[in-house]
Amino acid sequence: MKSIDKSKINLLYVLHDLRSGGAERQFIVLLRNLDRNKFRPHVACLNKGGHFQSEVEEMGLKVDYVERLWRWDISPIFKLYRLIRRYNINIVHSYLFLPTFYSAIAAKLSGVSIVNSSFRKSSSIGKVRDKIDKLIARISSIVIVNSYAGERFLAGIGKKAKVRVIHNGIDMTHFDTSGNVKEIKKSFELERFETIVSMIAILEPRKDPFLYLKSAKNLFDKFPLSAFLLVGGGSLLDEVKEIIENEPALSNVYVLGHQANVADILKITDVFVHLSAPAHSEGIPNSIMEAMALGKPVVATDSGGCDELVEQGRTGYLIKSSDVEALVEKISKLLEDTILRHSMGTAGTERIRADFSMESYVLATSEIYSSLISQEHGES
Repeated sequence: MKSIDKSKINLLYVLHDLRSGGAERQFIVLLRNLDRNKFRPHVACLNKGGHFQSEVEEMGLKVDYVERLWRWDISPIFKLYRLIRRYNINIVHSYLFLPTFYSAIAAKLSGVSIVNSSFRKSSSIGKVRDKIDKLIARISSIVIVNSYAGERFLAGIGKKAKVRVIHNGIDMTHFDTSGNVKEIKKSFELERFETIVSMIAILEPRKDPFLYLKSAKNLFDKFPLSAFLLVGGGSLLDEVKEIIENEPALSNVYVLGHQANVADILKITDVFVHLSAPAHSEGIPNSIMEAMALGKPVVATDSGGCDELVEQGRTGYLIKSSDVEALVEKISKLLEDTILRHSMGTAGTERIRADFSMESYVLATSEIYSSLISQEHGES
């Protein structure tokens, strides 16, 4: 076992890349607010580039790349092992499945602690994947999940690791709330609409964008001055665009693709929608948190950790997967009632500030790091 630098705890964060996905956004919140008097962070990625790369570099941090050259390439394990030795790393903290697979083995070979943040879901992806997840969880020092639904899922696959639930946190100091709504609408050519419904999600089957299109079609005649926005890219993007082009009742649906500044979308949003397909269940969705932080009522599928965020009838509504009638009913109710939208939005902002703060998220994670070092030294 190598000697430990007692002045600071050396951390190695391992991610796929630095794109603006949910796990990456939570990593950036942590990195921005980590106590540099106690911790010395290092960053490694499997792939180059991403929305947050420049920000990480502006913090004075070098990003090391441990690229995977082909599908079954195991060389990232040994590249990470060398980084652990080079930087005298005390704790490796990895995000999502593949980085955690490599990191757990490298940390085990190096004799250092591994914090596993690969579980952003709360349902099975398949038997083989569950077995691998179970193995990685067993050799992890700590498994961090962002929802109690994720904790229950881990128990279901027979985990033998210490699990900690740490809800995602919103850093309001980096969440721009300024901007003129009329000007933002104009920039997207939406100024003719009185109200806007938005769904920000990757356009993949697990996000059920077709259910969203069905609801927009059903509401077209009743709300001709309401726009429905789909924000995000994905494998279903072209199919979604084709459906919209061939259906006159979807002429008020706008596919905006990937948007770097989702805050602008949320500022002009009156009702926020988050959907999951029946077979998919995730932890705490960042998009719901961000919508609530900006005072937007939410209509969401009651799956995974959504019920840990959305309080039924107070900050929004939860519906069953694939229930288009319920989705239409709840969106309609909110579009009709400005006072209800405002009261739910205000309650949502209060909930985020009280229970999903950046400070709580960073403190809880930092305490895990400190506890692992204390355990290694045999301290109580």
